[in-house]
Amino acid sequence: SVTQKLQSLAYNVADWDDSFTESKLISEIVQVLKTSSKKGNGNAGFPDRIFVNKHEKLLILVEEKSNVKDHDNPDIEKGAISGIKWYLSRFFNTNLKKELKGFFDNWKILGIAVSGDLSVEYQHKFSCYTFDAKSEKIILLNRVVNFMTEEQFLALFNSLDEEKAVAIVSSSSKKINILLRNVDSQKRPILLSALMICLHRVKSNSENYINDFPDHYKTYSAKTIITNLLDTVKNILKVEGIPNEKLDTLSTELAFLTTDQTLNNSDILKNILIELETAVIPLFETQFATNSNYDIIGKFYEEFLKYAGVSNTKKGIVLTPRHITTLFTKLVDLRDNDKIVDICCGTGAFLIAGMNALINKIEKSGRTDKNEAIANVKTNQLLGFELNPTMYICAVSNMLFRGDGKSSIFNYDSIHNPKTQEELDKFGATIGFINPPYSGDGKHTPKEITFLTKLLDNCSRYAVIIAPLSTYFKEDNIREAILEKHTLKYVINMPPDLFMPNAATNTAIAVFQTNRSFDPTTDEVTFYDLKNDGFVLSKNQGRTDVYNRWENIEKQLLETLKPTSIPDEITLVRTKITPKDEWIIHAHSKTDYSTLCEENFIKSVSDYMIFEAKRDLDILDKELTEAELFLFLKSYLKETLNVKKYNQIDTTNWKEFNLIGKNGLFDYQHGSRLVKPERIVGEIPLITAGMKNQGYAQTISNYEIEDCYEAGVTIDMFSNSFFQNFTFAADDNIYIFNKPQKLNKYIGLFLVTIIKKQQYKYGYGRQFRKEDAEKNKILLPVISDGSPDWNFMENYIKNLPYGDLI
Repeated sequence: SVTQKLQSLAYNVADWDDSFTESKLISEIVQVLKTSSKKGNGNAGFPDRIFVNKHEKLLILVEEKSNVKDHDNPDIEKGAISGIKWYLSRFFNTNLKKELKGFFDNWKILGIAVSGDLSVEYQHKFSCYTFDAKSEKIILLNRVVNFMTEEQFLALFNSLDEEKAVAIVSSSSKKINILLRNVDSQKRPILLSALMICLHRVKSNSENYINDFPDHYKTYSAKTIITNLLDTVKNILKVEGIPNEKLDTLSTELAFLTTDQTLNNSDILKNILIELETAVIPLFETQFATNSNYDIIGKFYEEFLKYAGVSNTKKGIVLTPRHITTLFTKLVDLRDNDKIVDICCGTGAFLIAGMNALINKIEKSGRTDKNEAIANVKTNQLLGFELNPTMYICAVSNMLFRGDGKSSIFNYDSIHNPKTQEELDKFGATIGFINPPYSGDGKHTPKEITFLTKLLDNCSRYAVIIAPLSTYFKEDNIREAILEKHTLKYVINMPPDLFMPNAATNTAIAVFQTNRSFDPTTDEVTFYDLKNDGFVLSKNQGRTDVYNRWENIEKQLLETLKPTSIPDEITLVRTKITPKDEWIIHAHSKTDYSTLCEENFIKSVSDYMIFEAKRDLDILDKELTEAELFLFLKSYLKETLNVKKYNQIDTTNWKEFNLIGKNGLFDYQHGSRLVKPERIVGEIPLITAGMKNQGYAQTISNYEIEDCYEAGVTIDMFSNSFFQNFTFAADDNIYIFNKPQKLNKYIGLFLVTIIKKQQYKYGYGRQFRKEDAEKNKILLPVISDGSPDWNFMENYIKNLPYGDLI
């Protein structure tokens, strides 16, 4: 199975075989292995496979075991993990390192332990290790769960370097917050930004100012540091073109320093300056701040704000990942004379991305005035507004360390402060980028769509937003008004874990051409579902592009958005919409039945059986432990489901049908509102929204039995679908579907399995309603006249495991 996996990754398997010759392995590898017998007798010993890339200095050792039980065997001759650790340790043996004169110090070495059958899920184990030189220990790379391409293996080591940098950043952030534990958490980021600015080596001598603070602060007393701090910051920012108004704001925010007795009578500030100068700021000059997709500067701010308790979704602060800010600049036709605005700029990430994109465009052009043009970008082509004073100061210092302190960033409320509109009118933005504060309620904080409307009305060419999905299907009247003035071009659903671990928010990016009314008769909107951006969430580093996948994913995304790409109607939809339509792919896409398989139907049958068993045993209302439930069901069901490999279903000749409406499959009914305090205990089962017990809530007596619903298919507000094989009452979160003739349980279970395939379209505040039932279609087998093949459905369920028992 390892061979098959390697072949699927386009490897030449011969490069991994066990024909260990010196020409293949290079003499240094052979020298190590000639004394690496697992018996410890100094004889030769070789792992099961070895892969070598001499040019990239990549070495991968593999130990294979056919039985999963041997994976963790501590006997190095029998165990996969213990064996591969043995071979890894040989390459870092102290004596051999001396003999080889540190030959492997710059090599990228991995040890892989694999056991069982890789082609079968849950019937194999895979572990990947490397050697950490700093700790001199073998470490598990738990995010590597299978063989990867050579490019991905190499990218893994770049990520490890980044991980070391992030570990430094995280440690320093924590250390600085501890030192500032007696300072109000809201003031800490402002103080941090001021300290960082003091350490900035001013590159401009336009005013003959040289910052000598970094050369002398270690000799200063605490009071002298505080005395010099504000003047130094002001001088640096003045040289960088920051107006007096901003300097006055900073003075106000830092006024507490002169009266803070702890800071005035200790070395806290000096220790923080030393930490920043020696551990943090040097990282800003590395590849991580320039070439890497990983935003080390942004990560430092994020970590610091997290430890200070400032950055979280409840406060509306969600920092945008760097690869997304860069993507924004590629989603519009950016010109080198564009003026870019962000009306809630946070730490300035979009302005920095826009600045870099404009500079890159100028540098690649044939212009003869490149230096002047670049200077003009920094001075006149960027505008930001940020209400939160903490984020505002962070933005100023952030842009300073990115090579620009001259951008116009104002500490204004961009929605309500009239000065904002004055600056916007004066600036004349052509492009707008925004990630608005989340969870706006419209009363205390503006809603996301309020920021979008403001941005659209103040950009002459394009505007791009990333916001929660609810922005794109709620506020119908506002969305309709937007399309009267502007044209929606693209909506891209982003991966659900995009902002993890800081926020679990489902979001989408929308691109608008501004100042052009949307024409529903001719204009098409492109909807795309980007399910995966290639980033991996790790415990210490957050989400990173461990396997270097984003570059290709981004390239494919941009190609997909072109008019020449062919929609699949599932992940890519290009369609005309009405002004009242939702701006979300799930409202326009077809259901993906490509993954429909026997397992889906078996699950519906087994869930139904468990529910019926609990109902017959009268234990629906009992709180049971898993062990108690198992004992109840074991005696009732008497059989177990055999483990088997499930078959995919051929739906080629199936046909789509409406749920309700013209030529619909079902008659439609809607439950009645019945809140919990109004329920009267009785004997009629009440179905409400939820997955537990098929939506069963309790038994009631609010209705007469003749006013209740007969057996049928129910769909709740979350699109949970069940077949109820009894008479029941339902609240207003439940939709009941049935024909005049009674559906049997076999056909009912087949239908709900198909309906459940649409469930991914709902959630994140988007609920299933009658309009969805009228619009959505389901795929079913048919007979020769094109009508549903009810006999096939019934027999299919009966022939499944447990099917004959229900």
